[in-house]
Amino acid sequence: MAPPLTPLFAMPLANSDAGAMANLFLNEAAGPHRDSTLTVRAMGWMRCVLQNRLAHPAPFGAPGATTITQVIKADSFGVQFAGFNTYPAIAAAIASNINQKLQIAANTSDPRQPIYLAFVKAAIAAATGTAPVDPCPTGLYFWRTTGSAGPGGKSVFYQSLDGNDFYTLPASFFPAPHKKK
Repeated sequence: MAPPLTPLFAMPLANSDAGAMANLFLNEAAGPHRDSTLTVRAMGWMRCVLQNRLAHPAPFGAPGATTITQVIKADSFGVQFAGFNTYPAIAAAIASNINQKLQIAANTSDPRQPIYLAFVKAAIAAATGTAPVDPCPTGLYFWRTTGSAGPGGKSVFYQSLDGNDFYTLPASFFPAPHKKK
């Protein structure tokens, strides 16, 4: 009798902050790519955006938010993350996109499987591991697909990374205690 197969990955529970982040990263991150180094870093920056918004939820349509999931679901000023405002229920097209990536990552007979598996594992690690240090002195608050219009308002372009453009806000946007150390 053959030993039971060990799963290649385990997605975090959908109703947890880690599950919400992993699903969001799978949908929003560019890729998968042969070299996942930049993807891992970009997903870390996405997590920085979410954590910064949690620290200051009101300007991002999530007044009173106490969890990352509440930030992801925010829609007070328009949906922040398309298709995720009713999380854990996700818009059908987005759920299909995520499920396709998960299926390819789990299918060892698919030639794309190693690249997709690395992508899925990167999303899980970004969602469950220790949060990275925010690279931006004033904090990252937005990301958009490279080539898309910026978020507008007082946002300031910070840097492009792995198919996404990241934006900050001027330090004067928040009260003085916000300034990063």
